[in-house]
Amino acid sequence: MRTHRLGVPTLVAAWLAVLLASSGLGYAATTYTGKDIASNAVASKQVKDGSLKTADVLADTVAAMSAKGAPGDAGATGPAGAAGASGSAGGQGPAGAKGPTGPQGAPGPQGLQGPAGAQGPAGIKGMQVVSVDDTVAGTSEKTTWVGCTALGKVLIGWAFGPSVNHDNLLATAKYVYNGAGRPESVGIRVVNQSTTNDYTVMALCATSS
Repeated sequence: MRTHRLGVPTLVAAWLAVLLASSGLGYAATTYTGKDIASNAVASKQVKDGSLKTADVLADTVAAMSAKGAPGDAGATGPAGAAGASGSAGGQGPAGAKGPTGPQGAPGPQGLQGPAGAQGPAGIKGMQVVSVDDTVAGTSEKTTWVGCTALGKVLIGWAFGPSVNHDNLLATAKYVYNGAGRPESVGIRVVNQSTTNDYTVMALCATSS
């Protein structure tokens, strides 16, 4: 079935025919064209809603009807939406620069005492001076002994302290050695070339290592 599209003049003529038929009035079968209709004779109320198509309206009228108006004012902000799901953790970023050194903290509590360490090496051996006072007669000689045996030490040095007439005394030493070959006593042989003289013999003793 072929459908014919009616233009505006034809549509108006058909509408008029229906109107006359419904009113009971007779009419002659006359064909009407756009020239037979006065200008502005057909208003919006004489046209059925939805019956006109784009092809039935002038092109400039369609363009004017299709033109967009200026944007309206922005509407009110809507309510906040529900929170979305948490995203996956991002990769670790690069290390930042080292910050300044902080202040020193307060001393902590004293820790438990540790076990005793191994014994260290022996320290410096203690030393002790032993002295003997003696007298030698004029024009004679005598040997005076002084030693470190009673102290359990060895002899590391000796000294002779004569009286004011020491220039008249001649002193020589001789030693006694222990089993380890170290001197433990010294004998001072004193020869007096003048009158009787007093003197002192001293020995410097040290602990044997």
